[in-house]
Order: sequence, then structure tokens, then C-alpha cells
Amino acid sequence: MDKVLKVSEARRRLFDLVDEVTGGGEEAVVLIEHRDRAKRAALVSEDHLRRLRATIAALRKERAGGFRLAGSMTLAVGEDELEVEIARSRAAQASLAERKAREL
Repeated sequence: MDKVLKVSEARRRLFDLVDEVTGGGEEAVVLIEHRDRAKRAALVSEDHLRRLRATIAALRKERAGGFRLAGSMTLAVGEDELEVEIARSRAAQASLAERKAREL
């Protein structure tokens, strides 16, 4: 659970808080709030900050890769079998379209 402190108390206890986040666990976090600010500040260890930044960078890189279609698929059947299935599917669709047109 994150510890939340007022800025005045955090200032008074700074050395203890630094000890807490650097030695108290890999993900120790102290949130510091100021009455005149909507956002809080966070005190974390440098290692924790590096891991967070590395995670963000990896997620951005993954997202930036985008969608890749060309070369991303392999056929489970031979090309001849694929052509036969495509022709069969086209014939079935044409037959279905013809039937629907007669129903109208």
C-alpha cells in the first residue's frame, strides 16, 4: 500500500522516506500531496523508476510496430489446395448471391 503524506511532513521526514523507498522493497512508493496542487508527487527508488521507464519504452515500441500483414502468415496447406478452396468459396458465394437475387 502506498504511503500518502502532506508535503510538510514529507519534508520533515525526508531522510527516513528516502531510506524507506531505497531499502524497504522493490516497489515502495511514497505519495506526497500539496494542498495547492491537484496532482501528487511520488518518491520512488531509482531502480523502480528505471523499471517503469523500461516498461513504458517496451510498450511504446510494441505499439509503434503496428500491424504487419505481409509475411506474417504461413500456409497450412499447399498453394494448389488454397487456390481450389478459394475457387470453391467464390462459386458458393456466387450461387448464394444468385439464389438471393431470385428471392427478391
